[in-house]
Amino acid sequence: MGRYTLLMIESFDELNNTTTYLEHIWVNIPKRSVKILDTEGYEEVVTWKFDTDGMEGFTETLQTFQDLPEDLITYL
Repeated sequence: MGRYTLLMIESFDELNNTTTYLEHIWVNIPKRSVKILDTEGYEEVVTWKFDTDGMEGFTETLQTFQDLPEDLITYL
């Protein structure tokens, strides 16, 4: 498990015996997208569709960020 998911703050890569931590999240509300950066420099952008399912998924994801420190998240 070398990559993270939106719900993880850290992940452990068993192959390389390293731990990767979440460094920052950018939330682009008008585009319904989230960009995640980890401490290894990996970036991932997740985008939701502009339909009911996309709205629900995007909203659920933003709710999971409530437990994270505010300085980890930038809202655009």
